[in-house]
Amino acid sequence: MRKFIVSFLALVVVFFTLVAALAGCGGQQPAQPGDGKQTAAQAKAESTGAAWPAWSGPKSLGPAKPLPELWCVEFTYCYKPGYGKVLQINSKGDWSDETVRKEKGPKGKLSAEEFAAVKEALSQFNWEPLPKSSTKDYVAYHLEEKKQTGPIGFVGYKVKYWAGQIHTSPGYDGREIYYDLKAPCAPEVKKLTDILKQLLDKYIPPTGNE
Repeated sequence: MRKFIVSFLALVVVFFTLVAALAGCGGQQPAQPGDGKQTAAQAKAESTGAAWPAWSGPKSLGPAKPLPELWCVEFTYCYKPGYGKVLQINSKGDWSDETVRKEKGPKGKLSAEEFAAVKEALSQFNWEPLPKSSTKDYVAYHLEEKKQTGPIGFVGYKVKYWAGQIHTSPGYDGREIYYDLKAPCAPEVKKLTDILKQLLDKYIPPTGNE
């Protein structure tokens, strides 16, 4: 009888060991860096549209603040890794196309209505607390984990703003925002994008590669 009990207990141990092993093989494994899987924050943000990744900027970039007399804004649409279109607008109402073609200088003027819309959207931000590029930092609203120079292979939008000047040099004085419109972002960013994307498409028409 004693041998039977010992044998029975051994079988029970083997059974539960097998069950545990099978559960481990079929269970969800945590994502490891570089294995191509989303992090929990990324997956949740993408599925619910409501979660803020840990590296995201504040939920508002306000309160609204009047623009200085001189300013310049650069809007970049990165439509695929390594490729993008750039529209620059300054406080004189000039727009220019700074692309890989290295064409320099203003290309034209915004209409009065377009210029007013850009100024109104920009003035909804309080730009002063945002980090300058010289600090190796930027405001992030994207699913991919934040890197000092932006996500590798970034696809999305960038806005860069300079106060007190009507040109984009030096670049390190600009305050930059990266976002992909997949992760949640501040409402001021979405409003500004709606306006700048329309102007980008109007003045720098799609080439067919986007």
